[in-house]
Amino acid sequence: MRVLHQLPVTVLLDRWRIPALGLAVYLAGGVALIRREKYFAGGLFLSYTTLLRIFPVFVFIGPVMVLVQEYLKTRKLDRRYLSIVAGAGAGRGGAGAISLVKSGASKATFTSSRTPRSTRRRRSPTTWVCVP
Repeated sequence: MRVLHQLPVTVLLDRWRIPALGLAVYLAGGVALIRREKYFAGGLFLSYTTLLRIFPVFVFIGPVMVLVQEYLKTRKLDRRYLSIVAGAGAGRGGAGAISLVKSGASKATFTSSRTPRSTRRRRSPTTWVCVP
């Protein structure tokens, strides 16, 4: 049996049936990290909240709009906002890579040999019959 202090926050909160609180913890943590000028880690936290629910993606609208506005004015990118976006991209890319490995899709996608027709999944029989 695992000890409670060894589990991640989201596992504990999901076990206690409070998934929205886990979202709030990571969202507040991401904003707090950005406020403490740890932009890359804040972007990672915020990207994890967008994996839990789609609505925190609106938090990224501000940094992206400022990044675009600064680029249009000065033709330079502000490193702070670029770090937030890079952290979010790293979080999404890392989660995508982990999900490919865990689901086994990386083996199925990147093998060069095709599976023989006999080993493919057969169609399931119909579960209802039309009676005239």
